[in-house]
Amino acid sequence: MGRVVLLGATGYQGGLAARALVARGVTPLLAGRNEARLKRASEQLGGLEYALADATDPATLRRLLGQGDVLVTTAGPFWKLGAAQVEAVIAQRAHYLDSCGEPAFFRRILGEFDAKARAAGSAILSACAYDFFPGNAVADHVLQSAGPAAVRVDIGYFGDTVRGYDVSAGSRASGLITMLEPGLFWRGGRHVLEPIGLHFGHVALAGVPRPGVSMAGTEHLFLPPLYPQLRDIRAFWGWAGSGSRAVQLVSRINGQIAARPWLKRKVNDLLSKVAESDGSGPSDVQREHSAAYVCAAAFDRDGRQLAAAEFGDADGFDFTAGILAWAATTILRDGVAERGVTGPLQAFGRERLRQGHAEAGFELS
Repeated sequence: MGRVVLLGATGYQGGLAARALVARGVTPLLAGRNEARLKRASEQLGGLEYALADATDPATLRRLLGQGDVLVTTAGPFWKLGAAQVEAVIAQRAHYLDSCGEPAFFRRILGEFDAKARAAGSAILSACAYDFFPGNAVADHVLQSAGPAAVRVDIGYFGDTVRGYDVSAGSRASGLITMLEPGLFWRGGRHVLEPIGLHFGHVALAGVPRPGVSMAGTEHLFLPPLYPQLRDIRAFWGWAGSGSRAVQLVSRINGQIAARPWLKRKVNDLLSKVAESDGSGPSDVQREHSAAYVCAAAFDRDGRQLAAAEFGDADGFDFTAGILAWAATTILRDGVAERGVTGPLQAFGRERLRQGHAEAGFELS
């Protein structure tokens, strides 16, 4: 049996993932660039093994990986650091899980690494996180319930947080970086490129319409092959709530930045420095009293709703740590159904994936 190598364990999300792995009985090898922070993280977790590795240097990662191992990585921004990590995994015939929420990155690796990963027998699963594993799972559930008449699915990501709750510096910067690149959306039975956040809309959560802006999650890539009748996927990010219109405005401003390559490079460089997380984020108490939800509804050609469901209600950071730990241990124990750059349903199947969500704190209702 292989082992788990965790890259980014000294960051905020990586630290939570390390705790979740240990809670499942796994002793991951902690990897990163800062030896002092690695040693401290190791001691806090009972003396785990650790090693130096640089996400920009595939050679240092290859030395840590063996055939059948699973690299779990939270070391972003992935548009800058992710490709080297994927290359190292494929070279060693290992498997890959990341917490990336950057649509441009997983669109890139699908085009650049899918064939190489299949040939190597590696499974590459990006966005193994709150965004966007649950959207795939809950959309699949409502499409199954609705049957072949369903030609559209709406997906919404929402949350309720306590006073003072703040996302990590890495998450904030990653979100802004995401909006500088166009996303791949499923519209009219085909893929189209358009800016993230361009469209404003509503998705009902517990029967109450909530606002959000368009998001190009992995649902747009991995649901259409499973549902050939599907014409449209409308995924919305609704964490800004009543501020979603402002997010839409930011999308338009980012479109102007993206049209100027020199300015885009400067902004990306600045955000990349911010995205190197200092390990800060919501406290354990804040996460305990916060909740994240993902909902979906299926519609027929006339716009009639055929089925609806939602996942919730663990904190998003805790869910991400839990689903990363579940996916890594499942791959080591049971393997995956599909190699290459693949989606959660293709890799694990419907029932296993739903069980994984439940173990990570997201129950289906």
